[in-house]
Amino acid sequence: HFLTDDDCSGETPLIPESIVGACGDDLRQVLMDVVSPLLSLAEFQAEKVASNANDPRLSPLLAKTLLWFIRRWASSYILPDALDYSCAPQCLVGIMDAWSKPDTAQSAISFCTRLCLLYHCYWPLEPEVQESASSLLRSLAGGSTTHSEKKRSALINSPSFEHLAVLHTVTAGISHEMSNTELETMICSNAN
Repeated sequence: HFLTDDDCSGETPLIPESIVGACGDDLRQVLMDVVSPLLSLAEFQAEKVASNANDPRLSPLLAKTLLWFIRRWASSYILPDALDYSCAPQCLVGIMDAWSKPDTAQSAISFCTRLCLLYHCYWPLEPEVQESASSLLRSLAGGSTTHSEKKRSALINSPSFEHLAVLHTVTAGISHEMSNTELETMICSNAN
């Protein structure tokens, strides 16, 4: 839990003050280099799930764990509000600046959204993965600050967000007890 504060429900997710204080411009790249392989691993696994969801080498536990980390990382590091920190306004550099520019924030949020889309599409029967992906999306959409509104805007502008909305619309109301004919009829009617 070194990179993020403990997960406290109802509180603003923050980068630990010790990280903010230690990460000037020089150390920002080091921290980004620590996070990057985890994001790459998450992307690699999700791509493998998309290409062959039944591969026994793929791990729902790994997916759940990576989504948990990404939720905590994204909540704290993407578009952080410097006013939430005691070092403001001096801390607008370093790690606070890593994912706070519109292009880097949009890229990070689009990555998160695509990851969630892949897991929702290809592992729909993995409830813990589904919950973790939904939790990540909720963390990006939540909050009532200006920075939360910027995150929501980036989420909505993410290429995968429209696909998530369509997926939800088409599959809403599906029951496990439905016959194949009922399922096809419902999907066709929802798709129109």
